[in-house]
Amino acid sequence: MMELLEYETLHIINKNPGNTQIYADCIQNLLEGDAVLLIEAAVYASCDKTMALYFPKYIPLYTLKADVDARGISQRMSDEYSSIDDDEFVKLCCLYRKSISWF
Repeated sequence: MMELLEYETLHIINKNPGNTQIYADCIQNLLEGDAVLLIEAAVYASCDKTMALYFPKYIPLYTLKADVDARGISQRMSDEYSSIDDDEFVKLCCLYRKSISWF
């Protein structure tokens, strides 16, 4: 379960990892206190063990469980990512002062 504090920016990515420019732009704009949530086709990035290495270690990485389950990849996810349900997604949106969607 996630900690209940107020954070800066929640970065939400929905594109598959083949859209390298979106990931590069997101990573370049991350600051301490931010987090990344992968939704829709972006959850495939959680299967690439090296993808998590591009994100700073201090950035929490999340995937939306419904999207992971819909794609049948829960067993392939890297341990660097925490899978959250829809209720936790809403909580994340409330915990962060703002969100940026990388679509």
